[in-house]
Amino acid sequence: MANSTQTDTGKTRQTGMVRTPFHKTRWFARLPIYLILIFGAVIAFVPFFWMTSTSLMTLGETINRKWLPEIPQWENYINAWNEAKFAKYFVNSVIITITTVVGLLITSVLAGYAFGRMKFWGRDVIFALLLSTMMIPETVTLLPNMLMIRGAIIPLPGGSWFCLLYTSPSPRDRTRSRMPSSA
Repeated sequence: MANSTQTDTGKTRQTGMVRTPFHKTRWFARLPIYLILIFGAVIAFVPFFWMTSTSLMTLGETINRKWLPEIPQWENYINAWNEAKFAKYFVNSVIITITTVVGLLITSVLAGYAFGRMKFWGRDVIFALLLSTMMIPETVTLLPNMLMIRGAIIPLPGGSWFCLLYTSPSPRDRTRSRMPSSA
């Protein structure tokens, strides 16, 4: 079925074929796509199922590589929580996360405001240096991250991506700049 349009002279010309929307195609035409998606979902789900199933097994069942535990061992979770000091690790993670997020927000908002609203000497050079940090590959930062984890250096809160978000003008400023002045 061809799509046609009317021109200035009143003649009709062909513009191409009209495509049938995907939801209106026959089910058997979509079957290969669904089979591929189902296969991918099963492949992605199996490791999570295996991990959960194994965590509920006894040691003998795990060694014999059974798929399902005969009797789920829910006390495995309690033993792992108590023996590995997960409560202490969880509290440490919460403290580090909260301090990092608060520090990141404070420094990013202040730096973004300074770059976006204020005019000062060297602003463009400093902003270019900040933007250049986004081009550093993540593998280069592995050693400093390891040193931070070991406690050898103190991390400074701040992130160039968040700072860049705060430098863009707000929607209210954009509409205000388009409005004609009443002078």
